Order: sequence, then structure tokens, then C-alpha cells
Amino acid sequence: MRTFYTQSSSRGITLVEVLVAVGIVSLASIFIGLTVFQFAESRKELLHETDKMYLAEEGYEIIRLLRDENWVNLSGLTLNTDYYLQLSDTTLAIGTVPEIINGRYTRLFKLLPVYRNATTQEIVSSGGVLDNDSFKVEVSVGDGNGTTTVEALLVNFSAL
Repeated sequence: MRTFYTQSSSRGITLVEVLVAVGIVSLASIFIGLTVFQFAESRKELLHETDKMYLAEEGYEIIRLLRDENWVNLSGLTLNTDYYLQLSDTTLAIGTVPEIINGRYTRLFKLLPVYRNATTQEIVSSGGVLDNDSFKVEVSVGDGNGTTTVEALLVNFSAL
């Protein structure tokens, strides 16, 4: 019986092994780069959404301040109409000229009617009596990527 021996040599790395290793490292690098890029984009979008929420809440607080100064500041406005805040260093006002903030965001608000059940005075969505001493206020802040809206109830406390 004859036995054949083969001699294996592991003296070097073949070209195929080098190409496989380079391919794996390249794919890992691309994946990591895309992940970092996606994280940065998501962070930027989250910051813009946070800005819009804060600006909408700020708008609501300004409208509350105008209500606290004098209910007539709001009661004379037309319902379901877009209004803008006109802010300066010394005055707060309501106007019809769009308010642009930081060259990016547009803030507006509208007052909506509130209806109450005639007997229980609870707010109802339809079929009630119009409450002239309450408004639902919607403050919206938008940019090219969407709009964030804050809704709340405003009541004329001086009428209570």
C-alpha cells in the first residue's frame, strides 16, 4: 500500500483572503458611517420639533397674558380665523401679518367656540349653548417639515 503525503504551506495570505478582509472592513465602515449620519439627521429633526413645541407653548402663554390684561383683547376677535402675535421689545399685540421666528418658523393661532350643556355646564362637542366667556385656542408653529399645535381652553375669569 502506498501512502501519499501532501505538503501544505501556510506561509502567506492569498489574494482572495485579502479581498475578503478588505470587503468586510469596507462594509463595516460604510455601516458605521451611515449610522452616524442617520443619528445626526435624527438629532437635528428632534431639535426642530422641540423648538416648534416650545414656540407653540410660548405663544399660548402670551395669549394667556393678553387675556389676563383684558378679556376684550380676545373677545373682539373673529372665531376660526388665523391671527399672528406681533411682538416687540415693549408691546404685545395681535395682528394679521405672519410672525416669522428665527427666519424658519411661522406661528399663528386661532380661537374656536366652546359649547356647554345648558343644564350641567359641561363642555360638549355639539348641541350645546355657545359660551361667550370661553374659547378653545390653537397655537400652531410650522416650518417646511410640518406643524406642531398646542390646544387649550381659555376662560374669562373676570366673568366668574
